[in-house]
Amino acid sequence: MRTIDYSLEELSKITAEFASTYKDYSIFCLEGEMGAGKTTFIHTLCKEWTVIDNVSSPTYSIINKYLCANGSYVYHLDLFRLKNTQELIDIGFEDLLEDKAKIVIEWPSLSYPLLIGERIVKLQFEKKTENNRKIIIFT
Repeated sequence: MRTIDYSLEELSKITAEFASTYKDYSIFCLEGEMGAGKTTFIHTLCKEWTVIDNVSSPTYSIINKYLCANGSYVYHLDLFRLKNTQELIDIGFEDLLEDKAKIVIEWPSLSYPLLIGERIVKLQFEKKTENNRKIIIFT
């Protein structure tokens, strides 16, 4: 377990370090209340991963697929609106796991039964003040 306290001004530095430290992982599960900084973190992290597509919240589309400069992909999922694990299976989640791309999941609780045996990084976000956040990282 690792804890990082940061201000929004430090986010680029934090995501650069994060991308380097966890470069051998491909599945990232982000938890925390709305407004805690999950989507903002993903947006900045995608820059570190050289995403060349527009990064936006997949709240309504559930899955966004982003192209990276090296030809690889990042999948960004927001599972907030899903009601059960079967819905996640129905949208092709298991196929994403086989793709070996980076997968970033907001509201990941429904995905955990499908991630048994996978190497994941779990991030718990907390909003401390309007400009300060805390991330607890579990591997």
